[in-house]
Amino acid sequence: MREREDRQDIGELLIRYATGIDRRDWSLFRTVFTGDCELDYGQIRSWRGVDRVTDFMEQLHAAAGHTLHRITNQAADVQGRSRQAAFESI
Repeated sequence: MREREDRQDIGELLIRYATGIDRRDWSLFRTVFTGDCELDYGQIRSWRGVDRVTDFMEQLHAAAGHTLHRITNQAADVQGRSRQAAFESI
């Protein structure tokens, strides 16, 4: 039962991430991450801390037009009870 709840939580987190960006609601976007988060977007960049990633996303999307994230076919691999979760959107 807990795995199903974890999968639902991950799905809701992805929706908050996308909605925060699309609405330019940076307060909502910040709720996706812990204050001490570490993000690695590969060749794009990596960040430490919610302030840095939020600042980057806000600057990046300020010049962008309307965005509309679509999230479908979520596959989550929930392993253990650590603070980390691996997921991908297919």
